[in-house]
Amino acid sequence: MIRMVLLLFVGVLLTACQSSPSAETPPASSASTNFADDAVVPGNSVRVMAAGLSCPLCAHNIDASMKRVPGVTNARVDLSSGAVAVTLDGLTPVTYGQLAKIVRDNGFTLLGFDPAPTATSVEGGRP
Repeated sequence: MIRMVLLLFVGVLLTACQSSPSAETPPASSASTNFADDAVVPGNSVRVMAAGLSCPLCAHNIDASMKRVPGVTNARVDLSSGAVAVTLDGLTPVTYGQLAKIVRDNGFTLLGFDPAPTATSVEGGRP
């Protein structure tokens, strides 16, 4: 009996983590994937958009991974939009590449950043 309950629980978890792209994917004009990996995110916050991020367990994993990046003070996933609101300390440089790698390493497709990287940030400098 216990074995059957455990198998059912694991099955539910695996099924729940098979996220599909959200119908509310942000339009391409509001996000950008045109950035240099070493470009520093300007300001104190950025939204990272990921396709298919709708599983609470996956959201927790991305939250935890983002919070381990030096310079990130908070990360919060909005499951309805697949966006991760990332708050930065403004002192430690955080790059677009660091944030993009976390999204990809967790098995999701990066849709972009909002605010979008500027020409200055694409070149790797601060605006």
